[in-house]
Amino acid sequence: MKKVYYLFAMLVAISLTGCKKIDEWLAPDLSEGLYAYYTFEGNANNTVKGAPKAQQINAPKYTDGLKGTKAIKFSTKDNNYLSVTEAMIDGGTFTVSFWVNNLGDGHIFHIEKGNSARYVFGVVGGFFRMALEGSIYDVYVKNTFAHESLDYSSWNMITITSTCSDEYSHELKLYINGEHVDLCTLRSRTAEHEKFIFGGKFHDIWQTSNMIVDNLRIYNDKALSDDEVEYLYEKEK
Repeated sequence: MKKVYYLFAMLVAISLTGCKKIDEWLAPDLSEGLYAYYTFEGNANNTVKGAPKAQQINAPKYTDGLKGTKAIKFSTKDNNYLSVTEAMIDGGTFTVSFWVNNLGDGHIFHIEKGNSARYVFGVVGGFFRMALEGSIYDVYVKNTFAHESLDYSSWNMITITSTCSDEYSHELKLYINGEHVDLCTLRSRTAEHEKFIFGGKFHDIWQTSNMIVDNLRIYNDKALSDDEVEYLYEKEK
């Protein structure tokens, strides 16, 4: 009987001490497909080895970030933005995720080639909007994501995923704080672009959003799943 009790006690001890290791083993691999990760610890370096850093235009400032780290601050007045000399998004399947605080109406990101722009994302009237093409009309009038109004004075994790089943059909999902809140399906042919722009004006009509940003991630050719987005949020909140 003593041997049975001892064996039982050992199994309980192993199960209790091994919970964390099991959780880690079951956790999704968020490094798979990650093409860019900017933590903004006083610079715009890309922490993914071999991937391009961002050029800082009009000297964006740095301030307090998420959980005691640093974050980058964009200003409508100063028209700060980041420019990466690669589109970062090659096709219609991707993920862009970031934490944001002090967010105001305005342009957040897009990719471009000359006068052509795609995946234009920003805020109008406190609500997120997305356009596949670079039309300011599309952004202001159409393609509005439906979601509850946010407290933009606090930190929120915003995630956009796009899944493209062919050259035209895009399924775009919006996640707020790890929760899938809306989906829109748009059709537009994918095309190669040359730059990724985060912040700044768009078409000299849409101003850059006032915002503080931390932990910007870009997944090229990978749309994170609902579970992966939720896990990322729970890990960092």
